[in-house]
Amino acid sequence: ALLEQAFSIYEGDLFDSAAAPPFGWALDPRDDGTSLRQEYRKQFVDVCRKLAKLHTVPGDATHLQRAVELHRRLTREDPLDERA
Repeated sequence: ALLEQAFSIYEGDLFDSAAAPPFGWALDPRDDGTSLRQEYRKQFVDVCRKLAKLHTVPGDATHLQRAVELHRRLTREDPLDERA
């Protein structure tokens, strides 16, 4: 239930709109080379993968359909990610 809740909160990349102010603290690379925006996206992708794995129950069409939806979302987020 918590993973589904985390999934539902994510609405896209942090401050990713033309109207969003360019907050350096969210967009600039940190010491590890990633930005806060990239970290939030990574967390979302991780949640999607975990949910998809949980929904991959052989013989359960409802859960399998949810797994397919999650993998499609992963593909939209990163079309080049072969794991999606």
